[in-house]
Amino acid sequence: KVDINGKRYPFVDYRSFHPKAKHVKEFADVDVKFFNVFPSGIMTALKNRTIPYSQYGAVWVGEDEYNWDNLKKQTDVFSENAPDGYVVLMIHLDPPDWFVEKYEDVEDTWSCFISGAGSERWKAAAVRYMKALMEKVEEYMPDRVYAYHMMGGGTTEWITRNREDVLNNPT
Repeated sequence: KVDINGKRYPFVDYRSFHPKAKHVKEFADVDVKFFNVFPSGIMTALKNRTIPYSQYGAVWVGEDEYNWDNLKKQTDVFSENAPDGYVVLMIHLDPPDWFVEKYEDVEDTWSCFISGAGSERWKAAAVRYMKALMEKVEEYMPDRVYAYHMMGGGTTEWITRNREDVLNNPT
């Protein structure tokens, strides 16, 4: 169970990278209290990374530039359809394509997280983004964020997508 403000809730979570209002409401109607918000511009591993995870569009769109309208559209789905639910904010921290293109010393960490994680430029920008994102979600959904989940390097469900390559080339 999860304890929030002295009240215990069974930990059942609705997680979708393409949450539909109808489904959020259906889960809320059967007393599911936990939902995942993933505001990201990352492309999925499907079709050579051409299909976006977020149906709402990227939030981190430039150096210290954020599209808060895209975030608001996503948080509104949960606020309107699960008004007493809580969310985990999934924070995608791989450098966006625009960042990799702008700075030649920054690598695409999606494919190999460790190769780019050492960039001081990227780490500083990621911290600024993470802070701004957390503050904005707290503004849009006050007292409803129960956790932050920082994500990077290949995405969670595709962790073994290159299993043979990793096993045969451990460097």
